[in-house]
Amino acid sequence: MLSSEVHLRDRFLARFCEAARSRLDRSLKLLAAGPVAHAAALRLELYTLAGESAFLGYFDLSALARRGEEAARRIPEDAAAVVGCTRAVRALSRALGALEGRHAEDTPPPPPAAAPEPPTRGRILVVDDSKLNAELLAALLTEEGFAVETASSETGLERALSSFRPDLVLSDVHMPDLDCAHVCRRAREVRRARVLLISGLAEEVLARECQRLSADGYIPRARGLTAVLERVIELAGSPAPGS
Repeated sequence: MLSSEVHLRDRFLARFCEAARSRLDRSLKLLAAGPVAHAAALRLELYTLAGESAFLGYFDLSALARRGEEAARRIPEDAAAVVGCTRAVRALSRALGALEGRHAEDTPPPPPAAAPEPPTRGRILVVDDSKLNAELLAALLTEEGFAVETASSETGLERALSSFRPDLVLSDVHMPDLDCAHVCRRAREVRRARVLLISGLAEEVLARECQRLSADGYIPRARGLTAVLERVIELAGSPAPGS
């Protein structure tokens, strides 16, 4: 992990712990309220937590969340999967508690973020339903000289495409309120902008999604922030399709 990644990981650690704790609390409530009826919502919580954990390099938490998500996927057909999902969520809670404890005891508060320099590169639109992931990407790209806006809904997407006019759209793949295929289509119709997919999906699955959606590239979150930045710089510096 490079120094820039360490800096952002430390800066966002407290917010990650808070967001992760909220997701686990909601997961436990969904399990208690009726796992069969709420299996889809449970999967979404654990899928998002897995991606957020991997993005910040907490791969043990990400693996546990993936295990819970897989169990949640089987719940409608296999009642025994409820036990596996519950165990994964409880293991996640214990692992997160250990991380929270280490942070409270050993980590001094990170220094205030320096005021970003005026943008010197292109305009990037980050489309992600995870507020934590969107803000993390925005912080990373802003510090590297890009102008950045975020969107998490179709209304926000349309507003940003028409007023912010991005050169590159960095989009999550699975969002409950926004279809990634629509993001790709509108990015080209309105701006002829490039689209880079970013997701916690396995790389081979993400590669197929990239081909299906005719996106310009993809990057798994598990590769880390430096890999994301390198791919963004590569795509942002090349001409858009049809230009």
